[in-house]
Amino acid sequence: MTTRTDPTLEERVRGTDDGDAAASPGEAFSNTAQHVKELQEYAKYFIAAKMDGWKLSVSRLVMMIAVGAFAGIVGVAMVATAAVLLVVGIAQAIGMLFPDRYGWLGNIITGVVLVGGSLAAAMILPKRLLSGSFKQTVKDYEDRQRNQRQQFGTDVRSRASGQ
Repeated sequence: MTTRTDPTLEERVRGTDDGDAAASPGEAFSNTAQHVKELQEYAKYFIAAKMDGWKLSVSRLVMMIAVGAFAGIVGVAMVATAAVLLVVGIAQAIGMLFPDRYGWLGNIITGVVLVGGSLAAAMILPKRLLSGSFKQTVKDYEDRQRNQRQQFGTDVRSRASGQ
């Protein structure tokens, strides 16, 4: 069995606190002011908890971005190192095909082939990729105009030219 020593605000205002008389208006106002202060403190506590939660979320996000950036840099470095080792190995293998005096030709031949291949790829690939995309876009608009002619008896090109 619990005993209550502090009456609630409602009990004080109504006078139901174990037979005590009703609280005076001044006392009720004082109690209300106290409850408002308490409510303000709870609101501040709630806001502080939310802010700390957001700070923690941002901290975690920054940490994950940093770890991801580090992993990305390490990954790129590993791929670059592997590519260099591969190219050096190819150059040395080609150089071994020549007499000792001309072993350096393996480096030159490998460099010329790689640079030439890279330039050719840089010139050919964009044209192929854009060409297919452009052709598909033209086809899509031709299909739309055909649908417009079937549905409305005219299309956007005819309307624009005033026909």
